[in-house]
Amino acid sequence: MKGDYSKAVIYGLRCKNTNKLYIGSTCQGIETRMGKHETDYRGYIGLLNKPRNYRSSFEILVEDNYEIYNICDYPCNNKQELEAEETRRIIEARNDPDTTLVNKRLPIILSPPPVSL
Repeated sequence: MKGDYSKAVIYGLRCKNTNKLYIGSTCQGIETRMGKHETDYRGYIGLLNKPRNYRSSFEILVEDNYEIYNICDYPCNNKQELEAEETRRIIEARNDPDTTLVNKRLPIILSPPPVSL
């Protein structure tokens, strides 16, 4: 992802029918990012000349009744910092029994904190 990381956000894409949630990050603005999710989905279902591979966000888009919203602004310095926060938010949502998260993969693997001996 290229861009101005001082404008980075963590966003949620929620299905209004099923309440399923996808968590992502972007520094492009969430409406622009939503457009890319929709384009990828149209390619996946064969509506575009350029096929797309499956992405877990499609579990939200298939219902055709969804919203995208800003979970938090997260100005940072680079992609690694942004993906670390996205990963933290995904793990937090996975541990919430009231959330049905569709994310299948973590953007990065967070290192455990050092253990003092």
